[in-house]
Amino acid sequence: MVQYASLISRKRDLIYFIFFAIHLPIIFLVDTVPLLPSILQTNLSHQIRSFYIETYHDKFFSEPAPAWFSTFIAMELVYHAPLSLWALGALLRGKTA
Repeated sequence: MVQYASLISRKRDLIYFIFFAIHLPIIFLVDTVPLLPSILQTNLSHQIRSFYIETYHDKFFSEPAPAWFSTFIAMELVYHAPLSLWALGALLRGKTA
């Protein structure tokens, strides 16, 4: 069995791990809220999303959003979220391939 170095000792991997770990909650609590089924939409996600919109005045999240933006968010849900989950596991295990 191959021993892998700790994530803490692999600085670049640690930065990537933090990047993906930060993005997963953002994907599910801010970006994809309108596309999620109502059973998966929480009060917390609506509060965080509202705070984000009110604070940063992001034109993509205000109504009406550009027509292409919902497709972009759907791609984030279908591609970015699973990839981020996979990357977190792979980085934690220390596998390079």
